[in-house]
This record gives sequence, structure tokens and C-alpha cells, in this order.
Amino acid sequence: MEYVFVVKRPAVAHLFQEQGLFRVDREQLEAALHEGFFVERPHAEKDSSFKQIIPYVVIRRGADVFLFKRLKGGGEARLHNLYSVGVGGHINPSEVESAEKGYGFITEGGRRELLEEVGYLGDAPLEPLGLLNDDTNEVGSVHLGVVLLLDLPLGADLISTEEKVLEGSFVPMKKVHEMVADCTFESWSEIVLAAPWVKALWSE
Repeated sequence: MEYVFVVKRPAVAHLFQEQGLFRVDREQLEAALHEGFFVERPHAEKDSSFKQIIPYVVIRRGADVFLFKRLKGGGEARLHNLYSVGVGGHINPSEVESAEKGYGFITEGGRRELLEEVGYLGDAPLEPLGLLNDDTNEVGSVHLGVVLLLDLPLGADLISTEEKVLEGSFVPMKKVHEMVADCTFESWSEIVLAAPWVKALWSE
């Protein structure tokens, strides 16, 4: 049985509204995450009184962002064929045994996802961009994203290591914003792309 890291909704509800990316105070986030615990995933997927905490890493390389397309080989059927600018996943007990409970769980989980999905082994810092919530759909109502930025130097390259699950490559952020009007993106990516302080990162 798979177990996932969750917090009770009341413990974090003051940090976000129904939908959006919200700047969050690190101390507040730490306090909320220290209230977390592990529950059986099938139960967590059906109970919106819990929020499953998901590290969601956006990868920047100069003017480019790493763009994913989620394929039918992925485990989450509700996200198949959608574009995404984030790599993320659940936090499981065995993956965070050496991490400090709280924010350490998030960065450890984010690095594990980077390794699994794009083969990234580096130690560049993961910088927090905000707390992502979307209670307007079934998937979002039981998940809460902690959005992190991985900033890579020009010339760095990544490829999807899960070919049956994800396609991915670096794409100019300007083109990605143009694609949003014509292609289907997962709601979390649409929210991240619309955030003014995220847009500003690619205009520096």
C-alpha cells in the first residue's frame, strides 16, 4: 500500500484561496508542514479534508522553460495528454527518511522527481515560488503544490527519462505563453504561467 504525505486542510487553509499561486511566508509554511503525516493514498485521493503536499519544480534555462507533455503511460489518467511546465509527485515515507520534516521533505521530494523524470543529479538550489492551490477541479481539491524553481545555466540540457510517461524539451517561455491559447495545459501550469512574479523571472 502506498502512503502519501498530507496535511489537514484547516492547518493550511489560511495560506491560500480557492485558486491561484500564492506567495507564502517560509515560517508559516514550515509550521503547517510540521503538522503533516502519512496516510494511505487511496483514502487521500477521495478525501478533500486532506491536502496531499506536492513539490512542483519549474525548470528555467535563460529564456527557456522545460515543457512536458504527459503521455498515456503515466499513472494519473486525469492528466494524460496535457502540457505542463512543472515536474512533481507525491511524498512517500521511504523517500524522506533522511530529510528534516517540513520544508526538507519538499526539497527532497523535488530532487527525487527531477532525478526520476529528467535525470537531474545536480545540487543547484530549489527556490520557492509560492503555494499552488486549485479547488475548482477533482485533482486539485485533494492536492496542494509547493512550487519550486530550478535555475540552470545556459548550455545545460535535460531529457525525459520516462519516455512512456513524459515528453519534454526546453522551449522559449514566449512560445509557451503563445501555446496556452491553443493547447491544453494542466490547470496548475496555467496558474503558474499567469503569476506576475513568475512572468517577471523570464523578463530579467
